[in-house]
Amino acid sequence: MTEKIFGEKKEGVSYRTRIGAYLVAVCNGRAAVVQTPRGYFLLGGKIEEGETHPACIQRECLEESGYQVSVGKFIGSAETYCRHPTIGWFHPVQYYYIGRLEKQMQSPIEPDHRLQWLPIEELEGRMVLESQLWAIKKALSQLNRDRENSQSAANTVITQRDISREELEEIYADFKAIEQADGVSPQEETRYQFVAEENGQMIGLASGLVHHEWFYLSDLWVREGYRGKGLGSQLLVCLEEKVRSLGVKHIYTWTSGHKNPRFYEQHQYRVFTVFENYYGIEDYPQIGYRKDL
Repeated sequence: MTEKIFGEKKEGVSYRTRIGAYLVAVCNGRAAVVQTPRGYFLLGGKIEEGETHPACIQRECLEESGYQVSVGKFIGSAETYCRHPTIGWFHPVQYYYIGRLEKQMQSPIEPDHRLQWLPIEELEGRMVLESQLWAIKKALSQLNRDRENSQSAANTVITQRDISREELEEIYADFKAIEQADGVSPQEETRYQFVAEENGQMIGLASGLVHHEWFYLSDLWVREGYRGKGLGSQLLVCLEEKVRSLGVKHIYTWTSGHKNPRFYEQHQYRVFTVFENYYGIEDYPQIGYRKDL
């Protein structure tokens, strides 16, 4: 889907669509454009069948200017609905990339195309397609941001140190702000747990955190002497039934060693990742298990 639409699509009109890729080269407030009898265009053109965007740009730039170019960051796409003097109703869909003209390799193949570096402010109203002027301004803005970020990075100092509680809270608050910006509704993680006791002594525990439709089983423990008697299974089933009633749809956990994996597999958990020799012990992995409730 394109980022920007120029012109108005007329009902009942058959448009000729052409998909192209274009180079936006900007330097010292000037942009590289091609002057043609019709006006000014960016370097680039129609994408041939099976051709990648960078390959299209490199081929078109060589034909139009004679220059070998480097193709950098993708900056956006736009489509236009307009009337072309020879094609008729025209619908160009164009993809724009920041890049550089590196070296002139030959004379332009297209004799009516002349490469020029023009001040960006002088291109107002002179580009044949408004979308291409939009791309030039977008590239200039992106390059300015990159320059500012580069200058900021030059003043950055990286050290190994402990962080304060206030700094940690700031980080977590930012993580939550990012989630909300991405459309994730805020929800505090809530812990649920079941405890097995005998004569007032805790002999088993199943505990974990609910977060939206997921449950993280953080702890499943049975005291030595009570293991192998089904207590772990009872605790796990109690916890699964509880979180299922809350609308939780998935549960996951981490386990290690030789015996624990078999326990989870007996309860229909499946592996989603394995870290072999996680503790430096051969054939003693750390395993991630999940189950759909």
